[in-house]
Amino acid sequence: MHGSLVPALFALAAFASVPVASAHPVLAPSFAPRVAFDEGDEESAFIAGLAERGLHEMVVREATKFLDRRARHPRAAAVRYRRASARYELGAFDESLADYRALDRVDGFEQAAEVDFRIGQCSLELGKNEEAAAAFADVRKGDADYLHVPASYLLGEALFRSGSFDEARAAYASVLKAEGKEAAEYAADARYGVVWSAWKAREIEAAVAGASEFVARHGDDPRTGEV
Repeated sequence: MHGSLVPALFALAAFASVPVASAHPVLAPSFAPRVAFDEGDEESAFIAGLAERGLHEMVVREATKFLDRRARHPRAAAVRYRRASARYELGAFDESLADYRALDRVDGFEQAAEVDFRIGQCSLELGKNEEAAAAFADVRKGDADYLHVPASYLLGEALFRSGSFDEARAAYASVLKAEGKEAAEYAADARYGVVWSAWKAREIEAAVAGASEFVARHGDDPRTGEV
């Protein structure tokens, strides 16, 4: 009788030593850091949404509030960029230029090429032709390829307005040497600029040749009567 119990007792002891998963396991405490709620990030996203909807006056108002309260916030530069763009669209070129100038001093700003381009545009609108030319020249040296053609054309405009007609003609001509969609979009304006730059520089033969090419390529353009 007792002998028959020994194997059973040993088996019971062995079973008891096997770990069994609990039906209600104790969870280890989580030490993952909580993401702090940041009102500045939320406000920045709100301003971005306003900008996407073209609500420029509201962008200026809300961005100004943000920058007054959170000038050192990580999103401050992005918010200033939104305000600068909204001011440009509203025709407030002086204020827009001030914002873009401030952004130009921010190290590592992601839209640096776009900032230089806008500095050029604002300066051109304000009659600051030399500053505009310098800004567009910087854009042409940069890596933002999609801005090279418009910057070349506007460089021609800035140089033309400042009386540097030979340099302006060279800038316009560089547009005509470029390829791609942007070059095609600016071709008529660039040829028109070539004609008048040559004329102003008293290069009459070049002006006549440019005018003939303009009429041949852009016969439907209303400016054909001028050239």
